Amino acid sequence: QNIASTTMEYLVPFVSGGITVVGVKLVGNHMSPQLAAVIGAFPLGMISSSTITNLQRFGLYLHNYPIMLSCLLIAMGVYRYSFEKLGIPRSDALKRAIGTWAALAVVASKTIMRGTSHPN
Repeated sequence: QNIASTTMEYLVPFVSGGITVVGVKLVGNHMSPQLAAVIGAFPLGMISSSTITNLQRFGLYLHNYPIMLSCLLIAMGVYRYSFEKLGIPRSDALKRAIGTWAALAVVASKTIMRGTSHPN
């Protein structure tokens, strides 16, 4: 592969992720929080999985991805509960949610996820 094709191979997913983040901010701040949530839930992980060329690694990704989505949903619940029910300031509620996600990710990676944690 030449440098141009390698650059494009990584540039397209990078830009796609950036557009998703900017889209959430723009739509959430100026249009509809409902539409912002739809954009935020865009299945970027599913689409980007098409770039995993090794079929064995792709199969492992398909096993691990829903596990991590579950961790994310639980963390999102912590975020919402902390902010709405406990009245914790947004920045602190976000820290709690990210901490929850990180802890769940560590536990999941050491128990139910498959594959190695380092590339071969």
